[in-house]
Amino acid sequence: MEKKFNMEKKHTESIKNSGKVLITTSIAYVNSAPHIGYALELAQADLFARALRAQRDKVYFLTGTDENGLKNYQTAKEQNLSPQDFVDKNSAQFLQLTQDLEISNDNFIRTSSDDHHRIAQEFWQKLSDTGDIYPKEYQGLYCVGCEAFVLSRDLVDGHCPHHQKAPEKVKEINYFFRLGKYKNQIYELIKSDAVKIFPVEKKSELLNIIKDAEDVSFSRSSDKLPWGVAVPASQEDSKVKEFKGSIKQIMYVWCDALVNYISGLPGKSIDEKVNFWQTQDKIIHFVGKDILRFHGLIWLGMLLSTGLKLPSEIRVHGFITQKGQKISKSFGNTVDPLEYIKKYGADAVRFYLLHIIPEYGDSDWSEERFREVYNSLLANELGNLAQRSITLIGKSQIPKSKFQNNYNNQNPKIQTLPQIWLQIKQLNAQISEEKIWESQTPKNKIVQLYQDLYAIADSLTIYLPQTAQEIRTQLSTFAPTPIFPRIN
Repeated sequence: MEKKFNMEKKHTESIKNSGKVLITTSIAYVNSAPHIGYALELAQADLFARALRAQRDKVYFLTGTDENGLKNYQTAKEQNLSPQDFVDKNSAQFLQLTQDLEISNDNFIRTSSDDHHRIAQEFWQKLSDTGDIYPKEYQGLYCVGCEAFVLSRDLVDGHCPHHQKAPEKVKEINYFFRLGKYKNQIYELIKSDAVKIFPVEKKSELLNIIKDAEDVSFSRSSDKLPWGVAVPASQEDSKVKEFKGSIKQIMYVWCDALVNYISGLPGKSIDEKVNFWQTQDKIIHFVGKDILRFHGLIWLGMLLSTGLKLPSEIRVHGFITQKGQKISKSFGNTVDPLEYIKKYGADAVRFYLLHIIPEYGDSDWSEERFREVYNSLLANELGNLAQRSITLIGKSQIPKSKFQNNYNNQNPKIQTLPQIWLQIKQLNAQISEEKIWESQTPKNKIVQLYQDLYAIADSLTIYLPQTAQEIRTQLSTFAPTPIFPRIN
């Protein structure tokens, strides 16, 4: 008999009107420091979370770090660190990025934690209880960079196209997951948009991948992979309810990594976490295009096996490139988002990622272009508008109560950045055309200027939270200071 998760019926009955949304990023692999491509994913997911909260939805936003696997183990050895010390050091940098970039996540999951290991083992046992885990001798090619088995037809001159390294030949007895059992069901779910893939081009790509899906190796020998979540011993062998780790097999890193979407949820027990997952109205995954296969195929298979709700959407962003080449740790051409934040400010980085980088396609990165955008749009347009407006308002000698009593925008409409920037341009033009700085300007126009700038600040909150708050602060003190000083 299949043993799936126990879900409380009272929770599933209340889903329709609960207004609950779970938003996740993929968890960052910590074999090196953060790069700008991951900052893009964080910013996109954060924008959704802030926008939905502004519309009174109850959002839970999860991000974190993927700390298991062979690549982390090997890199730790190269740096003469223990695996735990190595992942502790690098995970801290990703946590710092979420804080410095003003990411509004509710939890930061680490897959080296005892809690994650426990939940991953219990999830594995659920997969095993349904009969979808079985042992098998396997021979194949394993790319350490991808942390995945690859096919020879996908190689370029015998090398992984993503990491430019030859995969390792592997022959061992592993546990397999019956992914092939679910491929037809997954195909129909994707085709019918029961699970929506954005953009549509990635939907077509995923459907082609699903057609060729086979059972997937879900563990590695601990001799080959000593760092990760131990495969739990079977209940028949242990004769106890607690799951005791097997010293022979370690979970395939993508098996345990995907379970972070459960282990990172509120609650202590797996049933509490699963009930939280089941009670969400919408579940939205943000991922890079290179890991769509794992989320749109393997993760869906794991959820179908255990009888859990499927994600509503998988949003797939492109790559940030330099001179046409993907920015990647493997290629050594990374752009450090923490350095950009330190140099230009969090909101300048957020603005570039959300306004200049396309939502789905690839885009080339250059600091020269970044500085041009900063000066032309942030300093010259928004910064200039804020400083000249607040200066005029302060000089008007109109009582502060007159401004504050006339502004009411309790539930601002969500606007796009192009819409907001059109308002900024129009307001700048209006100030110049009407010469609002002249002494005979009617006071009602100054009050309207205050209201228009305050409304712009409100609209900017989900995109540029620090800037929006700074504008509101200056509107309350009538003391203008440059928001985005020009860069020479």
